[in-house]
Amino acid sequence: MKSLKQILLLLTFMITVPAYADDIPNDDVDEISINPDTDPGNNGNRNPINRPKSVNRQQIHCHYNDGMLFIQFAISEGSCELTVVDNETGESVIYYFDSSIGSFINIGNINSFDLYIETEKGNFYFGSKL
Repeated sequence: MKSLKQILLLLTFMITVPAYADDIPNDDVDEISINPDTDPGNNGNRNPINRPKSVNRQQIHCHYNDGMLFIQFAISEGSCELTVVDNETGESVIYYFDSSIGSFINIGNINSFDLYIETEKGNFYFGSKL
């Protein structure tokens, strides 16, 4: 009886995994990982005084498709300043958005870029598309 339960559990797992694999979109959307930023010029701590004392629970969903960048914060941090740096030309452009809602930002067609986000709460985040 115990082995029958194990076999049923294994079969259930094998049946559900392909269902999740089919849900993955196959379009050309580039997911961008956004992480807390550190500044090497300040011994690895950009903001050592106001640095959070616990694990950062912030999650930022970000993706890029056809010149449009979508950014959504799980926890609102107020107004944000986004700096986009084109890695090929070195040019940078600054955009402003509110983190309380998801934002679409037209940054144009860029092959490789870095993102720097500074929030109203004083937190810094970094991401890149290579």
